Amino acid sequence: MANKNKSNQWFPSIDSLSSAKSAARQGFWAALFVAGMSTIFALAASAGSLPEPLNQVIDESIWIDVVIFVVVAWGIYCMSRVAAIAGLALYVLGRIYIWSTLPPNSFWQILLALSITLTFVNAVRGTFSYHALLRK
Repeated sequence: MANKNKSNQWFPSIDSLSSAKSAARQGFWAALFVAGMSTIFALAASAGSLPEPLNQVIDESIWIDVVIFVVVAWGIYCMSRVAAIAGLALYVLGRIYIWSTLPPNSFWQILLALSITLTFVNAVRGTFSYHALLRK
């Protein structure tokens, strides 16, 4: 019989306030990563140095994404359940939008997107567990 409390790197066990914070911090770092990469793409688009297919997807509205993901990162850092859910939903919806226009062209893009999605899932798990553990 498998141990129910067994932890792994994708879904760490959450049984204390510190483990809840640790799981949520994954989403904090993911949100900062998304904001940072969006900033890099926004600057490249402003300089006109993006390859043609990316110009179809990236415009000036990417700066809104940067601000939103910085706010999401701060919210997750403060253990906000709303911010964790928003980060997960916005990231997944963003991937769907981008890939509907410009499908991924490598296994690594899919793997990176899956990894970031899982970190946001852990942020949701961590923030909800944190608040549940506080009530005990």
